[in-house]
Amino acid sequence: MQRFRPIETLVPPKAATYGEPIRRVAAMARAGMPVPPGFALGREHTDALFVAAGLPALVKILDLPDHEELSARAQALRAAWLSRALDTTTQDALKGIQGRLEGIGARAITLSVVLVCDRVDRDRQLGSMRVGIDTPAGLIQSAHEGMAALFEPELLAELQARGVRDAGVALLIQRMVDGLVSGVVFTRHPVTGDAREWIVRSGYGLAGKVLRGEVESDVLRVTRDGFIRDLVIAKKNTRFIAQSDGSQALGDVPDGLRERAALSEALLPEVLRLASRVERHLGAPVTLEWALQDGRVHLLAAALLPADRKLGRERISERRDRALWSHQELGEALPDVLYPLTWSLLRRFSRVGLAGALQAGGAVFASDENDLIVDVRGRLYMNLSSITDAVCRLPGVTPHALKALGIEIGDRCEVESGSVLSLAASALRLVDTQVRFVRRLPWVAARVGRERAHFAGLDTRLLSPEAVERVLCDVETWLRDAGLSLMRCYGLWVTALVALRAVFVRYHGAEALRLERDLLWGPDEVLPSGSAMAMVALARSLSRDSRVVAWAEAEENAPDFVREALLDLALKHRYEGLSWLDAASPRFHEVIEQLLGVLRALLSDPMALALASDRAALVHGRRERAEREWKRRVPIALWPVTGILIARLRSLTKQREELLVDAARAVTVLREITLDASRRLAIREPDLGKESAFLLELSELHAMLARGQWGVRARVVQRQIELGIASRLPPAPQRFLGRPRDPVVTDSLTGACGSGGAAEGRVVRIVDGSELATLPRGAVLVVRACDVGLAPILPAVRAVIAECGGMLSHGVMLASALGVPVVVGVTEALSRFRDGERVRVDGDHACIERLGPGVP
Repeated sequence: MQRFRPIETLVPPKAATYGEPIRRVAAMARAGMPVPPGFALGREHTDALFVAAGLPALVKILDLPDHEELSARAQALRAAWLSRALDTTTQDALKGIQGRLEGIGARAITLSVVLVCDRVDRDRQLGSMRVGIDTPAGLIQSAHEGMAALFEPELLAELQARGVRDAGVALLIQRMVDGLVSGVVFTRHPVTGDAREWIVRSGYGLAGKVLRGEVESDVLRVTRDGFIRDLVIAKKNTRFIAQSDGSQALGDVPDGLRERAALSEALLPEVLRLASRVERHLGAPVTLEWALQDGRVHLLAAALLPADRKLGRERISERRDRALWSHQELGEALPDVLYPLTWSLLRRFSRVGLAGALQAGGAVFASDENDLIVDVRGRLYMNLSSITDAVCRLPGVTPHALKALGIEIGDRCEVESGSVLSLAASALRLVDTQVRFVRRLPWVAARVGRERAHFAGLDTRLLSPEAVERVLCDVETWLRDAGLSLMRCYGLWVTALVALRAVFVRYHGAEALRLERDLLWGPDEVLPSGSAMAMVALARSLSRDSRVVAWAEAEENAPDFVREALLDLALKHRYEGLSWLDAASPRFHEVIEQLLGVLRALLSDPMALALASDRAALVHGRRERAEREWKRRVPIALWPVTGILIARLRSLTKQREELLVDAARAVTVLREITLDASRRLAIREPDLGKESAFLLELSELHAMLARGQWGVRARVVQRQIELGIASRLPPAPQRFLGRPRDPVVTDSLTGACGSGGAAEGRVVRIVDGSELATLPRGAVLVVRACDVGLAPILPAVRAVIAECGGMLSHGVMLASALGVPVVVGVTEALSRFRDGERVRVDGDHACIERLGPGVP
């Protein structure tokens, strides 16, 4: 009887006793793919070995009701199996396999143990693969110990809980591909589910460790035809290597390879072609492990990505998609704290709300509507490229106006220049669309108000999963009303802004952006400025108390009434910048510590309080001056339309802020529901963590609560890995192309214009927010992104320098409303500046001048 069979001779439909992982390898080997040659041992043979050793059938063990008795029997079976050596026939067969693989050039081999159940969906590999085995004795020992994995108490308890009543093991022995470079390919974005975008990770050492994120790896985002959308080359210090006994050890990467791309551009197409073949063969998106040896790509393993259904042929067909979602084509970062829950919501809202608003304004789509909201390195952005393609044929829109948005036009779209009359006609069409939208807002506000009242005091922990799912449906209705209106408001706002910029760029040239900023972004329109002014008002009232002044000047604990006042401020302005859509349910304790540092900086620096008042007057004066200035060059025939556009943009900005608050409140309720779902999931899968349900999309969350589909472990684990990798990556390379005017000094760092004005101060780098607890007076913040969460902090600082962001960023608009100078798009600002360094920030010219080291 032939015990071990070559994998290419297995017929998958007839090889049920080998387990799904081995059948998949056999199918790809029979299809001629570069699978390392190997041999498999079926479950019927391992069962015979267990019977020969006097071990009882597993079905009798799994019927034991008592967990302690099950654990004791499992340990006894494991000890009994390991106390007996493998029979001579099996040992001879293993020695023969070792010789045959060495005869075709194998320097070492691998051994995998596969669980084979009476439920096919539970088949999987047991434990870590044994790699690098180079002696017959090592192979025999590894096979013997590997089969003992069936008798692990934790495994048997899990099988019993899953309803499995019979199980066994199969063995897979293959030639080891011991190349230096390995990695993994996802033929669908593992988080967003976009089948047109593939993720390729490449590193050094064993591919399984790269897959699980245990070592650093390069990350490539590519289209199906191999166009590289984004490339991050990580510093790869360590790798896992194989030991001769089959174990895996952590080693160092040679110095010359650490900062190089592991996978060359010449071999990338070969990796993608292999992934495409496997995807077509299996008929669904896959996770594919690969390795390079002798300049050839080898297929190590492939598994189906978790999905509710297989993609149709039209979804996995080749598509030429070269939209680049990075650099100048990224717009404002959107709330992503329930990611990918937020992704599934925004994708729907962008298609119905934002796309509908753009089309109502006369926009024409040249690309997929779903591309309006994109994911880059774990952050969600408005895709200015797709929005530009949509509005590029609006009458009167000029290339200069679009370029002023921070977008390089290039050859991607043609733009009609238009006449004065066409400008007026386009603007009037936008105004008509906005009027109809504004008429609907009271109805939306009333409905959202009723939904909000319905959830007051609701505790989801007291409800059954089915009842929580019904509550989730109600929250989804709330979000639908607020979210769709918000995205429609975004669309109207963008199209109206483009139309106004077309006028200002044509008649005011380089002054267009300053005019727009001074006219539109004021405290009355940008809602989070309320939390900033509340912080200033609180500081003024407390400055009259001698106890508070003494605390601000000394290093001691804050009085209790100060903490209570800050807690009240945090609760009142929770949705207006402070802890805005915080993912961690909200961390008020940490927020209060940060606000104490901000309050101390305000109280200990009288100039900061004075500047807060002066800045408010300055913003008001700039608006009055801009009101007079824009009419000097704009033709009188365009005055009425331009005036209407300005008024509409102010109104839309304020309405957008109010809708953001409603959406923030709805997302907070959704977050509480998701935390409760995570708690319920953690009871079944304790090792997934306390926030695992946040990694599900909305449809998956519904299915889990309503239909009891709790088997989401695979997709949650995969998304945890991807988000962990994304969190360690540097921010997306922002390179907004709105050109600043010539800097005042030649020896300076430059970025892009954010908020106007100039100021000097000492650098304080903000990495995780804890630095705000000891904020010094006269600080210039250096941050990764100027976000609305800085709203209560801005009055206490002189200026802000940001690595990311653009002229449409929400935080930049907020800073303009408060009169705080901001320069954005400063490459690697956090690493180029030192804490305490004195700088001068000029927001009008988008430059930063170094003034020397800080004064102690």
